[in-house]
Amino acid sequence: MAMGPLLSVQSQANSDCQFACGLPRSASGVTLSVDYWLTPRVAISADASVGDLLRGRQQIRVPGGHLESETTHQDMIFAGTAQWSLRRNDSPINGVLVGGLGIVFRQTHRTGPFRVVDGTVNAGWPGNVTDLVPGIVGGFEMPYRVYGRVSLVPSVRLHYLFDDDGTREHPKRGVDNVLINVGAKVALRF
Repeated sequence: MAMGPLLSVQSQANSDCQFACGLPRSASGVTLSVDYWLTPRVAISADASVGDLLRGRQQIRVPGGHLESETTHQDMIFAGTAQWSLRRNDSPINGVLVGGLGIVFRQTHRTGPFRVVDGTVNAGWPGNVTDLVPGIVGGFEMPYRVYGRVSLVPSVRLHYLFDDDGTREHPKRGVDNVLINVGAKVALRF
C-alpha cells in the first residue's frame, strides 16, 4: 500500500485563453494506491487521486460576448493499473512503468451572478457541471527502499480524460482533459 502528496498540473482548455481562461494551473492533492505483485516484476494496482480545488475568476467566451464567474473545479481519479518493474521488486532502487484505465469524477461549480462583458447571456451555458468520464493513465515511478519494507516512491503520472469539454465556441467547463500528477508516496509492503 502506498500513500502520499502530489502536485496536480492541469492547464486551461486553451492555452491562449481565446475561449476559456482564469483558473490556476496547479493544485496539491493526495494519492492512495494498493498494489498486488503477481510476479517479481509485474503488479496490478488500484489508485485513487484527489486534488485540491482549482479556484478563481473564470472568463468564458459565449455567442455574443464573454461571461465571468467565480469557479471551482476538482477531478477525482479512480484507476486500475498494471505495473512493470525494470528490476525485481525486491531491489533497493527500481524503475516501474505504469499504465491503466480509470474513471474520473469531474466537478465544476460556478457562482455568480454571471457578468456579460460585451453581449447577452446565453441561457444554455451551464453554471454547474458534474459528470463521470473515462480516462487512461501512463507514468513512471522510482521506488527507493528506505528501511525494510518501507520505500519512498517518486512518481510522475499523465492522465488523459475522454471529455471534449463542449465545442470550442461553447466550452462546458474550460478545464483541459490532460492532467499531470507529480509527487512522492511512502509505500509499505506487507
